[in-house]
Amino acid sequence: MQKIVKSTREDDLLIPRRNFLVGATASTFAIAGSSARAQSYGDLQQRIASASASGGGTVYVSGQTGLRATLKVPSNVVLRGEPGAAFFAEGKLKNLIQIERNAGGVTISGFLLDGRGLCQNLIQGSGVENCTVDSCVGINWQYGIVLGSHPKRAGRNIRVSNVRLTNPALNAIYPLWIKSGTGGPMVEGFLGSDIFVQGIRGAYSRTNASTADQITLHGVRNFELARATSLDGGEVGITVARLCANGVLRDCVANTADGHGYNIGSGFIVADVMDASGFSEGERFTSNTRYEGWLQKIEGNRVYINRGVRGRLEIGDEIFSNGRRSYVQATYRTEKIALVNCRAQDNWLNGGNVAGTGAGALIQQADDIALYNCVMGNTGTGYQALGMFATQARVGWQNCDFSGNIKGGTRLAGKSQQISISPVAP
Repeated sequence: MQKIVKSTREDDLLIPRRNFLVGATASTFAIAGSSARAQSYGDLQQRIASASASGGGTVYVSGQTGLRATLKVPSNVVLRGEPGAAFFAEGKLKNLIQIERNAGGVTISGFLLDGRGLCQNLIQGSGVENCTVDSCVGINWQYGIVLGSHPKRAGRNIRVSNVRLTNPALNAIYPLWIKSGTGGPMVEGFLGSDIFVQGIRGAYSRTNASTADQITLHGVRNFELARATSLDGGEVGITVARLCANGVLRDCVANTADGHGYNIGSGFIVADVMDASGFSEGERFTSNTRYEGWLQKIEGNRVYINRGVRGRLEIGDEIFSNGRRSYVQATYRTEKIALVNCRAQDNWLNGGNVAGTGAGALIQQADDIALYNCVMGNTGTGYQALGMFATQARVGWQNCDFSGNIKGGTRLAGKSQQISISPVAP
C-alpha cells in the first residue's frame, strides 16, 4: 500500500494539488547491528539492490555505518534508520548517499549523516521524482542535501521535512539546495517543512561568493517552504532565485546572516530576442536603456543573462554586443512568490554597522512578489540596513514591520514598482 501525502493549498501563488509518493513497501529487508561498522557497505548495498529488484521495499538500518564508497539508492526503495542509526564518511567521497539518477519513489528517513568534512554532498540526486528526505540530521557538511533536475530530465515532487543541518565543515557552501541547471528543465513541485540550518557566520567573501546560501531554491516551480529557519548564514539565509515561480514561504526565519535574510530573484534572467545569431556566450552586452549583462547561454533565439547592475530589461528594448543588435521579444524572471509571516532580523553581519544595502529581504529582477505580516528589522543594535530592498522588481506588501533598520524600512530602486496585492494572505 503506497502512502500518499497531498498538498491542500490551491492559489495562483501556491502549489497546486499534487501527490507525493513516499516510498513503497512491497517487501522489507532488515539489517541488524548496534556497534560501529556493524553493517558492511557491501551487504547493505546488496540488500538495497534486492529491494529495488523485487519491485520496491524498505531496508531498515540500525547502528553506525562507515562508508568508504557512496551508498546508492535506486527507485522504489525506502532506506529507514532505526533509533541511533548513522552513516559517516570514512574517506573522501563526492556523495555520502546518492539517489540514483532519474530514480523515483525513494525515501531516506531517520539518519544522522556525518560528512566529517570529507564528502561533498550528504545526499544527492538529479532527475529524481517522488522522492523524500525526512527526519535526518546532517553535520560536517560541505554541500548538504542537493536534489533537483538532470539536464535532460526534470526533478519532480521532491519533499524535505524534519531536517536539521548544523556544524558545517569549514568550506561549507549549500546545506539545502533544490535546483535545476542553467538552461535545463525546472524542478516541478517541492514541499519543504520543519527545516533548521545553522551555518558559519563570517564565512562570506567576494572571492568565495557562493558560500552558504543556506536554504536555496534555484529554478523551482510550484513549491511551498514552511517553518524553515536559517541562522548564521555565511551569506544569505533563504534564497529563491533563477526563475523560481509560483511558490510560498510560510512562517520562515532568516536571521544573523552575513548578507541578506532572504534573496528573492537574482541577476539571472532569460530573454527571447528577435535574432540571436552573431551573439556569443560569454559576451558582455548593453541595451538602449543602459541595461548591462553577460550572455551566459544561448539556445536558438533564447538568451540566458547574468546581468550587471543597471536598469531593467523589457520587451522592445534593443541589446548590443560586438556590433550585433537585436530586439527583446519576451523576458522571464523569478515571479509569483509570497512571503507569509516571515522574519528576518540582524542580518548583514559581515558588513558591520556601516553603510551598505544589506536587507531583511533583497528582491532583485523578480515580479509579483508579495509580503504579508512579515517582520524585518534589527533587534537592539543590529546591522540590517533596510527591511526590504527591491531593484528591477515588482513587489507589494501588507501588515509588515520594517522598523529598526539602519537606513530605513523599504527602498525601491532600478525601475522597481510597488504593486497592489490581495488583502488576504495565501
